[in-house]
Amino acid sequence: MAPAPAARDWPLIARLEGWESRLALRLAGRSRAAVALYEFFRFGVKQAWACLFGGLLMCALLLDTLWWYPPGAALARYDFLTLAALAIQTLLLALRMETWAEARVILFHVVGTAMALFKTSVGSWTYPEASVLRLGGVPLSTGFMYAAVGSSVLSPMPGATPTSRTAGTGCRPPSWDRGSCS
Repeated sequence: MAPAPAARDWPLIARLEGWESRLALRLAGRSRAAVALYEFFRFGVKQAWACLFGGLLMCALLLDTLWWYPPGAALARYDFLTLAALAIQTLLLALRMETWAEARVILFHVVGTAMALFKTSVGSWTYPEASVLRLGGVPLSTGFMYAAVGSSVLSPMPGATPTSRTAGTGCRPPSWDRGSCS
C-alpha cells in the first residue's frame, strides 16, 4: 500500500503541489527548454525538501562545534548531536513535515553505524571525544549523519516517498509522460 501523500496532512504542501500542477499543465506542449527548466526547478525544490533533516542536523553540528558548545559540559558533544537528531526527527514528524514512511530511512542509521564500527575496529578512524550514547567506539550521532545523507538521496527518487509525485492530479511534465494530465 502506497503511503498517503504529504499534501493530505500538511496544507502548505497541498498549496505548493497545486501550484506545481498548474505550472505543469501550462508547460504541456511548450518547448523542450521550458520543460527542462521546469524539471530542473522541480528537482531543486524536491531536493531542498529532502535535505531538510540533514540541513537542520548540520545546523546543530555547526552550533555545537563552532559557536556554542562549552568545553567540559555535562552532556558530551556527541550525545548532544544524538539528542538533537532525535529532536529534529520528532519535530518533523510532529509537524507532519515528514511522514513515517520517509522516517524509515533509519536503515541508513544502522548501516552507517555498522560501517563506522568496522572502520574503528580496524583502526581506520576514531571518535576521540567521550560520549554515553555510543555502540562500541562509535557515537550514535554518526548513524544519524548517514541517515541524513540517505534521506536526501532517496527522497527525490520517483516512487521512494510521497513527495515524489504531484499529489493532486497525478500530472507529470510532458517530457516523460505525455497525455497523463487531466
